[in-house]
Amino acid sequence: MSADTGGGRERPSQERSSREQLSGKRSDLPQQGGTCRKCGVIRPAAMEDLPELLALYAGARAFMAANGNPDQWGTSSPPRYVLEEDIRKKRLFICERNRSVCGAFALVFGDDPTYARIEGGAWRSDAPYGTIHRIAGKETERGIFEECLSWCREQTGHIRIDTHEKNAVMRHLIEKNGFVRCGIIHVADGSPRIAYEWTAGGDRTGEAYREKKDSR
Repeated sequence: MSADTGGGRERPSQERSSREQLSGKRSDLPQQGGTCRKCGVIRPAAMEDLPELLALYAGARAFMAANGNPDQWGTSSPPRYVLEEDIRKKRLFICERNRSVCGAFALVFGDDPTYARIEGGAWRSDAPYGTIHRIAGKETERGIFEECLSWCREQTGHIRIDTHEKNAVMRHLIEKNGFVRCGIIHVADGSPRIAYEWTAGGDRTGEAYREKKDSR
């Protein structure tokens, strides 16, 4: 499982604590981890996680190549220096199960330059958004994408993501989880990607989304 952008349930007191951390006003980047809704933990990645992260992404590349998508990440993407930069900027997160890295993704806030031009369609909202990049999960684990996405939706009510046309697995997961196909964008090397968008309520921002949830 990959895109360019590509333990048991908590006790009630712990669950409340996690929700309170995630529902508070965020800065430009989310700083806190939290417990997944299913059986894992989402936490910020650290430099000491790099060996496991590199192995995770190597497995994702092998899976894509074996399933008809050898070009999206080639033989080396994402490179180590990109992961190191993500960690330094506190935007790379890990899905951990039984203290083992089972998934990873970057959640990046701010305008993505590759999204400035979209062909064959249009974005549904121009409100501030977060972009999911470099998401990958172990082939042997199930539900990683949903767990990571659930956490991202606690951070913002407006998410964009893109993936390669040949990445049938990721396209299925993205569409299954409520994203709308908006058009085609081109990444830095000029190659096309299918672009998707999810909004919690039309053009509502992440703050408005959380306020609505917290008032229930």
